[in-house]
Amino acid sequence: PELAQRTLVSREEAMARFTSHFSNLPGIVDELGENPFPASIEITVSEATVQSPDFDEQIAALMRQRGVDDVQFDWRWIARLRQLVHIINVVGGVAGGILTLAAAFTIASVIRLTMVLYREEIDIMRLVGATEKIVRGPFLAEGFLQGVIGGLLAIGLLFAGFEGAKRLVGPSTTLIWNFLFVTFLPWYKSAALVAGGIAAGMVGTWLSLRDYSEETPVPE
Repeated sequence: PELAQRTLVSREEAMARFTSHFSNLPGIVDELGENPFPASIEITVSEATVQSPDFDEQIAALMRQRGVDDVQFDWRWIARLRQLVHIINVVGGVAGGILTLAAAFTIASVIRLTMVLYREEIDIMRLVGATEKIVRGPFLAEGFLQGVIGGLLAIGLLFAGFEGAKRLVGPSTTLIWNFLFVTFLPWYKSAALVAGGIAAGMVGTWLSLRDYSEETPVPE
């Protein structure tokens, strides 16, 4: 029952798949002369079936059956691919954290320069009784907007690179197209980019306001 989801792939269908996936190699198909692909049976199994203790014995039993030339088990390849994707995600997360810190310090410098530029106005606001919340508000809003705009700009650049890569790869029938360029980033990763930009903006603003906002102007 665990191997009930199976499909017969004829030699002609196997050749058609090869031609579809590797449409940029028409000369290879013409030089083959005859169809080199054997007929096969594709079986879809669940992850629970793969992890069961009896699964290896089922595979071994299939290989011992008469008429079976070979059994290709792609699940191990998929597991390795998932591990590679996980490593790439970890490396990307670390790099993203470093870039977020760099963005935070950059925004902090910009906010600090803005505060120096408007130092007289800030001193006047404090002299007339403005609270620290009122003084900090515009700078916090500026840091927030810089983070949002930076996150949206990052998504826009990534999408432009994604579309450009799709056009450079070739037609949608190629195998690499189907593997890499099916969809853009999922919504939660796009939201994480914007959230990271907002976090960088707010942290940078807080770093700028931490000491400066505690200063009290001295009348001359």
